[in-house]
Amino acid sequence: MWETLSREIRDYFDLDPDGFLKGDAARRAYNGQIVRVFREVWPNLEPGDKDPYLDFVLDEHTFGTNTYRGFTQATLRSIMYIREIEKYFDPSTVDYLLDFGPGYGNNVRVWHRLFQTPVIKMCDIKILHPISKYYLSKHTFSPKMNIEWIHPGEIEEPPNAKNSLFFATHSLNECHISRRESIVPWLGAFEHVYIVYNDEFDGINNIEYFENLANGLPHEKVEITYNEVTAKWSLIATGL
Repeated sequence: MWETLSREIRDYFDLDPDGFLKGDAARRAYNGQIVRVFREVWPNLEPGDKDPYLDFVLDEHTFGTNTYRGFTQATLRSIMYIREIEKYFDPSTVDYLLDFGPGYGNNVRVWHRLFQTPVIKMCDIKILHPISKYYLSKHTFSPKMNIEWIHPGEIEEPPNAKNSLFFATHSLNECHISRRESIVPWLGAFEHVYIVYNDEFDGINNIEYFENLANGLPHEKVEITYNEVTAKWSLIATGL
């Protein structure tokens, strides 16, 4: 699946780098199938009523995707994830972020805008690296981002497990078992783990898979939650 989809995304990007999110493959991969979901998650974006984080992450460049009151679906989704994470640990303390399957880089943009994350690793298929590099190059960051693009075979232990985060939203759950099993052993090296997943992928029962994965994690606190609006599951692990 991802090999074909990634090639389609890259081909469209090569033709139209400033409008690549208009491509069918990019819309499926980065925005999902149901645009209305995130409008339901954030129904009140009026001045004085919206999430205060949104003041810092307005989408300056949309690359052809739709916005909702000035925000792309991807930006609203990132804020939703961060607010969920805050129930378990303080994301501003994260100094080593590994974003597994980081899409076109918007989540990393949001994180750095809010928290000035010292070290960021973006782990993705090599063919997609130029897309996120191009997207992030269109933004100015202060302080500058300390970012490295890697592929799954280059994951390594953080220099210090404390304040490290393995972040995988709709990515690890869309890998085949062989790829997952090469990644999962690394999760115990991160103080925090945050994974969002669907019920099923390519015949794999993700509910059962991630319940089993959660039972094997070494963290002090491990929880699985379900979001009724998005119909997605989250696995949150924290504390080593």
